[in-house]
Amino acid sequence: MRLKIRLFQPEDLELLTEFWKEMTSDPIVSGDFYLCTNENVARRQKYIMKVYEEDQNQILVAEEDNEIVGYIVFLKRDEFPLETAYTWASINELYVQPAYRRRGIATKLIKQAFTYLSSIGVTHVRLNVTIENRAAINLYRKIGFKDLSLRMQLEL
Repeated sequence: MRLKIRLFQPEDLELLTEFWKEMTSDPIVSGDFYLCTNENVARRQKYIMKVYEEDQNQILVAEEDNEIVGYIVFLKRDEFPLETAYTWASINELYVQPAYRRRGIATKLIKQAFTYLSSIGVTHVRLNVTIENRAAINLYRKIGFKDLSLRMQLEL
């Protein structure tokens, strides 16, 4: 099997939407935060196309034997109300189909994103992960991410 990391193309949108639906239906991954409604699907598709139009390098897909098996969405962050000490980006979405996990695909997606981000002057990368998603936390720590904060929530 041959793995290829490539730039997202608009014709990939429907499949990435299906992957997003899978993520939102998994409370360990999504924390039950986003609802998988038709309206949210349309909003997310609009968001993905906006990211693509702003910088086509910020969405990557992983293909194995010409089949998309995962993707990453990341953004350089430019707008802040206050000055920051460094230039940073965020990883907003990372997904690999369950049958293809533990093969290094997520690591390759992240490292290719880092290569691009470094080339445009980004010095730090942040992400959010649910506390129950131990596999993702272990992956991020293995790559070198450090625990920075704990986001908490209270249901009223």
